[in-house]
Amino acid sequence: MGDEPMQGSDGRAERVLRQSRALGDDVRSLASELGEAAREVREKVDVSRAVREHPFRAVAIATGVGYLLGGGLFSSWTRHALGVGARMMLVPILKAQLDAMVTGGPQEP
Repeated sequence: MGDEPMQGSDGRAERVLRQSRALGDDVRSLASELGEAAREVREKVDVSRAVREHPFRAVAIATGVGYLLGGGLFSSWTRHALGVGARMMLVPILKAQLDAMVTGGPQEP
């Protein structure tokens, strides 16, 4: 087999061979680019340094990611916590709006 052209009707076999070689070149090029991108990410994001400098932040992020990956996003506790958080956020906004309506001017929350 080797590099000699394969015989087939209408040169389909030769076309498939050329396309498979081109695909192989594309895959090698993609692998090289992915390796370079991974190297750049490692240089820009030094996780071990970030953990040493901010250990509590790292633990909090890891806890949050673990909670989400563990299916906590759709739990009743999360729904309740989001509801409380939304109410806590909306109350000052609504109060400022009502004050503005009553006094006729904008008020800071």
